[in-house]
Amino acid sequence: MERDLEEGKEKNRETISMLKKPYLAALGKQWDVMKRFFEINENREQLCSKMTVEEDTAFHIAAYSEEKELLQHLVKLLPPSSSLFAALNKTNTHGNNIFHEVAATDRVETAEFLVKKLQEVRSPDEGKLEDLLMAKNKLGETPIYRAVAHGKTEMAKYLATQVGDLSTHFRRKDEMSILHIAVIGQHLDTAIWLLRKDKELAKKKEKNYLTCLQLLAKMPHVFRSYSEFSHMGKLKKFLYYCLPSQFEDDDVSDDAILIKRYRAMWRAIAKGWPAINKLWQKKGMHSSASELTESLVKADDTWKDFPCKLNNEDKTISLVKEDTSVDKDRGGLLSLCQRMFDLVHEQGQTSGTKEVGGDGTSKGQPNERNDHKSYQHPLLEAASNGIVEIFDKMIESYPQVIEYISDDEENILHVAIGHRQWDIFHRVEKMEVIMKRRLASRIDKDDNTLLHHVAEGKRYFGRESREQAAGPAFQLQEELNWLKVS
Repeated sequence: MERDLEEGKEKNRETISMLKKPYLAALGKQWDVMKRFFEINENREQLCSKMTVEEDTAFHIAAYSEEKELLQHLVKLLPPSSSLFAALNKTNTHGNNIFHEVAATDRVETAEFLVKKLQEVRSPDEGKLEDLLMAKNKLGETPIYRAVAHGKTEMAKYLATQVGDLSTHFRRKDEMSILHIAVIGQHLDTAIWLLRKDKELAKKKEKNYLTCLQLLAKMPHVFRSYSEFSHMGKLKKFLYYCLPSQFEDDDVSDDAILIKRYRAMWRAIAKGWPAINKLWQKKGMHSSASELTESLVKADDTWKDFPCKLNNEDKTISLVKEDTSVDKDRGGLLSLCQRMFDLVHEQGQTSGTKEVGGDGTSKGQPNERNDHKSYQHPLLEAASNGIVEIFDKMIESYPQVIEYISDDEENILHVAIGHRQWDIFHRVEKMEVIMKRRLASRIDKDDNTLLHHVAEGKRYFGRESREQAAGPAFQLQEELNWLKVS
């Protein structure tokens, strides 16, 4: 057995060595040299041989290089002893066949060519096109799943027309759903298309039991409320409003001539002005995130889990606590003062190390939150990240969710104050009755009131923010403001 395995490895090494000329040609994008090599009769038999250490054939290389003309030429050169189906079904070390590689590109016309060619030459004793599209690689991904994972929406749409039951492509080996992988990859337009195909995808959970709405609530950077929109200059903000929400014309009817011309004008401008193109992409992402949020919220049923398992005993505030730790004995206000003075001291030592832009923001890359608490419920997670789009949609659809309490017995006010999210806090503040009579009086699992959360600030201190970048004095002022409103 070991001897046969060693002989196989030796044969593979010899084949790879023999095919170094076309491989070198591929590295240099010398496609004509590669074509001429395989045009030699004795070399045609090597078209389906392994050319690379990852066992890619010439067809794999042509596919992921997005060279349709090269792929067409190789198909014509296939010897009678090799069928097109067998050539396309050949897999590399990742388990990817040729359709897996084509699916990860934007070349829909290449996929169309292969489908048409297969239909022309297929014999009754060979496999079908659907067999190639249903094939799974070592991760359990079909070509359609792989197209979605790479954000190739048009490719996914086309391949979906060539299969029967699309639901068989919705999960890979680790139970990650196709919608989850689209959201994780920030391919929001692709995610919207998937939800239109099957709304039930919104209810699927990944291995950590998170729905796509919960995942989206952990991604504040895709929303306008988290971006630098409020800090944009007047000209940039004006351009942002002028730009269409979508880049392409897929969402408008054929008779909407003015809309198409308007978008065509901006596409021409964006092509010669990278800054406009970047701003447009950002607006498109914001628009897609808002649309996706609306669809996911409609399908969300996590709010029905309320009330969670809580300690039903009413709590009171005591001047003396069993816990004798310094922070808790001295109370929230002393802790707040100590932390603010520490912050001033730390900022004073490091203030000369950061370059601050003209708008008061740091030009350096902002740091991640060091102690950002995670919440199971999408409303609380969105509130902790300041995502007002998710907050507004959820309150609009399920207003009772405002009273949702986490396993730590924290409500929306605890979260907004603990994470210093002004926009969320102001929205809750407008709900006067529920805020004063229910939310403000809540004591969490650790016997913390709202004032304790103002004082603690452990989820907020230690992370970079616009206010911190502006200096310790502004940060101190903000902390005092939080103390006043609480």
